[in-house]
Amino acid sequence: VSQLWVAMHDEFLPFPESLATYCTRDYPFRDHVQRTVRAVVGDPEQTLCTLKKVPRAKAEVSCTLLDEGFQSVYRRFVKEVVRKELGEEYVLFERNPNLRVQPVSGGAPTAPHLDADHMHSPCEINYWVPLTLATGTNTIWTESWPEQGDFHSVECDYGQVFRFYGNQCLHFSVCNAEPSSRVSFDFRVVRLSDFARSRIPLAGERKGCKWVLYGYYSVMGPDGEVPRELFASIAGRAPHPAKVEVPALERPRSAPGRSRSPSNEHLQRCILHYGSARAARAGCCRCGWIANRPKIRESLVCRLGPRVVPWIAEQPDVTKQWGLGCIVCSAVVEAGLAGARRTSYSEFEFGTTPGLLLQPLVRHGNNGKWDSMSVDDSGKWAGARGARQDMVRWRTHAEAVQAINSGDVPWELVVQRIDELLPANCGC
Repeated sequence: VSQLWVAMHDEFLPFPESLATYCTRDYPFRDHVQRTVRAVVGDPEQTLCTLKKVPRAKAEVSCTLLDEGFQSVYRRFVKEVVRKELGEEYVLFERNPNLRVQPVSGGAPTAPHLDADHMHSPCEINYWVPLTLATGTNTIWTESWPEQGDFHSVECDYGQVFRFYGNQCLHFSVCNAEPSSRVSFDFRVVRLSDFARSRIPLAGERKGCKWVLYGYYSVMGPDGEVPRELFASIAGRAPHPAKVEVPALERPRSAPGRSRSPSNEHLQRCILHYGSARAARAGCCRCGWIANRPKIRESLVCRLGPRVVPWIAEQPDVTKQWGLGCIVCSAVVEAGLAGARRTSYSEFEFGTTPGLLLQPLVRHGNNGKWDSMSVDDSGKWAGARGARQDMVRWRTHAEAVQAINSGDVPWELVVQRIDELLPANCGC
């Protein structure tokens, strides 16, 4: 999958994230799910936003998404809303959407991940539909573009649908500290214009493949679902998709002029705010970094010429908001190399999430397996764990290292950046 994304990357880019609205009277998703939840928990007054725990019979609740009533509304939604939103006559869509429940005081259901980790086609577009208010810590978090690192929470409510590129944009959820639970469902769509390059097989064509057309996916057109025997007649009529430009990173995040607090002062303030050092590490990215800084620097390294150096450093400008960044990407952007893209890593603006997320940093630097290093729930370094599969390779950082080692970026500039940032970057 990662090689397919690289091959597609220069030819076209998928749609950026967006937030759309729909009429809940026309598409009453919540009514169907809420009736089932009340029946499962045995409480006729139970609401979706007051769930204290995931219903033990979540499988029964999930079956709501398979019943005739919900499926009828869902298919109309794909036909009348999704196709229009994408500007497509025909789309492949996930036949059975996925139910997600995040109860009050619930743990994070998902760690940072890409759908590509699970061998989904890079042509997929994700749609996320909350059935309750989703805000703060009871929503999903994502970056706006592949490898951008600008993680943000998705703030929306029932009656809105969020579109994002979950195949190559890291997304996750954090521990729910809000007073309300979150219930949502999501599904994936592929434009018919992307089908030829998607490498999605028809059911029965590829043994052992789960993500197949007329199995995992169905096809929706202006007249409803397209049966398999008619698919060949429409597949050749798909137009070529237009290229979408990479959006510029929104900057700055904070106004310059006021020096940020030193690490010790910041740590003490967070301990008072969160109630303990453990809670501060779990809730604040900077506190998590302070607690684990030596071990992270020891692990997140790269080879630049004859030197093996840590590539991670804190924001060097103390008049700007604190953040982490990449010395290598920063040097390439500063050198004005053609094609170098500003990201949160190059601008030292990584760190907007509750707690320190190590997985995106490991991915950015191509420093190992995607789940081989982590911090635990208390924000402490958990060490290496058994890795399940290789990470999808991050192009931005790898190309920056290659540009430096091939001489495209002046070596003197790189050495200057390393000497500026590393020695004096241990306590800012």
